[in-house]
Amino acid sequence: MGHMMKRRKDIFAFGVLILFLICAAGSPARAEDVYIPFTKEELEELLIGNTYPLVKGGFYFPDGVNMVALWKGVIEETTWEATDESSICYSLKMFGGYECLGLYKRPPDLLIQVFEDQERVWKLSDVREGKQFYGSRTNDQETERTIK
Repeated sequence: MGHMMKRRKDIFAFGVLILFLICAAGSPARAEDVYIPFTKEELEELLIGNTYPLVKGGFYFPDGVNMVALWKGVIEETTWEATDESSICYSLKMFGGYECLGLYKRPPDLLIQVFEDQERVWKLSDVREGKQFYGSRTNDQETERTIK
């Protein structure tokens, strides 16, 4: 009789697990959990000719190959590429070498930046037309030093 009781408990636990999984699968995603990836072409369309914001500077993308980075008053020129994994990749000496930054859409008008385990939320409108660094004295004036 003890064996039958254990079997019933196992069946009951399995049923509860299945019910939980069915309910979890049917739950609608919360808006703050939505990450819609960009294609390579969408990233290029968003970034080429524009400046992507950073808290202490930004990335300017004059074309599909070159990038100008401003970070804490330091300018560095490099190359970049967009990927079909919803990322932009580049190599910056001031950041320690090659890295990729994940970018995702979140309806209706948000842009989610993912780097390592950190997220930053921007509005799509925060990507500025032309070379417009955030917080710089002027957009064409050299800042403290340039890394080539």
